[in-house]
Amino acid sequence: MSDTHFDDPPAATTRRGLLGIGGATALATFAGVGLWPQPLEAAPVQPWINVTDPPFNALGNHDPFGTPGFDNTTAIQNAFNALPITGGALHFPPGNYRCTGQLSASGKSVAIFGSGRKVSQITWDTATGGFSFLFTSNRQALTVRSMSLLSRAAGGGSALYASWPSSPATMSTADISDIYIAGENAASHYWTRGIQLNNATTARIDRWAIHGRDADSSHLMICGIDLVGHCTPIYITNGDAYSMTYGIRAFGTSEGIHISHCEIVEVTYGIWLEALGMGRPGTAITDCHVNAGTIGIMLNNHGDVSLTGNLIYRLKPGSFVGIYNENGPFTRMQGNKIDDTVTPFQPRLSDERDHYLELTRVRRGEQHSKALLDSGVACERRESHGLRESNAAAADVDQLAAGVQQRMYERD
Repeated sequence: MSDTHFDDPPAATTRRGLLGIGGATALATFAGVGLWPQPLEAAPVQPWINVTDPPFNALGNHDPFGTPGFDNTTAIQNAFNALPITGGALHFPPGNYRCTGQLSASGKSVAIFGSGRKVSQITWDTATGGFSFLFTSNRQALTVRSMSLLSRAAGGGSALYASWPSSPATMSTADISDIYIAGENAASHYWTRGIQLNNATTARIDRWAIHGRDADSSHLMICGIDLVGHCTPIYITNGDAYSMTYGIRAFGTSEGIHISHCEIVEVTYGIWLEALGMGRPGTAITDCHVNAGTIGIMLNNHGDVSLTGNLIYRLKPGSFVGIYNENGPFTRMQGNKIDDTVTPFQPRLSDERDHYLELTRVRRGEQHSKALLDSGVACERRESHGLRESNAAAADVDQLAAGVQQRMYERD
């Protein structure tokens, strides 16, 4: 075996979390086994696979500036296949592991651990690369930590895709942290999507960075984090998305999406949450920095939403909406600043045709908004000072004093 194993699990690895990685067997398997490589003190508890050990013999010898390394596709896929049906873990020691095909597992819990971002790297040559996990039960979970996923293609598919059959609120299905997703050569290589989750429950994505192609005004990468189906609740924190069409996007019936302390820059749409059916509850977007070309934050059919402390500003000249809330009952906004760094101190008056915004009043102070909304009461579409709302409230009171704009939406 290798000279590393996992010791001293962090507090985040709880009994409940381990139950999500394969039930009682996982508790027995991971008891006393943690997440970070340490000097060997005792033989690791199985099922725990170092992909470089026999019989798999993966080689992390890829040189992005020289000769391509060994093709590890078969070696790593064999390691996935060797995990028992009760689930298990793969460890990638430091190295750059080149692959030419997608790596997959289905029907069992999977944990993948590296030794750190840009320390343990997997690089795919083709447009059909990345990880794909198809789970057959919401009792099966995915853990991915401390590695880089790189593409050598122009449109490399999804770097990390995971799907569950349904989304009960009692299971924890995904824990993804300390991960970097990008093209090997940022000038020409990029993934199509970074992380895509379908029907994920109580999923956490933390300490992440997803980068598209550098200086790409077309934003060829579609999405950094993509939530489809019914994902709830989802916690996305401490992340960085750069150069793509959508920074964070949710479609379907996803709800309870919590996004905080994320920087989303050089994108067309910063955070786009669109649900089927009105009033999907429980979303919160807090302390995020969004630099977008068309819309900073888009909410459609999401209710009981809290938007607080976000900085949103326009990326390029043209039509722009800072916050667009449509069909959103019970939306609360406070301390968001919508800014314009393209044409500073130049007022842009909005109308129904071009959606230009008067952003400079917000520059001179801080925007505070509080919404008490009634989904049963329709109102006219309003669009002012970077905030656009449709069918959201019955009354609109604007007060401007001492450089602070106060917008209040109240029921009749």
